[in-house]
Amino acid sequence: MAKRGRPAIPGQVKVLQGNFRKDRDSHGPSVDIEVPECPKDAPDAIRIAWKKIGPVLAQQGLLSKCDQIPLFAYLDSYTKFKMVTKALETVEDMLEATPNGYQQMSQLVHLRGKYWKEVMDGAKEFGHTPASRSSLKAPNQGQFDFGGFEDI
Repeated sequence: MAKRGRPAIPGQVKVLQGNFRKDRDSHGPSVDIEVPECPKDAPDAIRIAWKKIGPVLAQQGLLSKCDQIPLFAYLDSYTKFKMVTKALETVEDMLEATPNGYQQMSQLVHLRGKYWKEVMDGAKEFGHTPASRSSLKAPNQGQFDFGGFEDI
């Protein structure tokens, strides 16, 4: 299936970017800004990350109860990335021998790259990269005061 242009930008993101237009856009369904409940069967590492990042995202207006699954997926990839990174402390850990005795890159290195990509994709969704943050307009930002020259 071929891609069909750029993905749609949610109305709330357009509000934060400062380019929302009532005549063209909608905010989408109304959701309450809040930290969703962490799944009861989540590992401790995810629970710790959830308590740290959930309130930050909610304070920024980027998290609601319906975001439980994407947040879980993001934090799951992050905690697995950390575990694999810890297992790869030395260069020797990054190499493994084939049955013929040749050295090759460890499968853990490949896993680490996979989890890193998942973490960065999730980070972009939640505004956790400088590039994704730069497109958001902080609530206290307003139009620069031109001192009366705006009417010219």
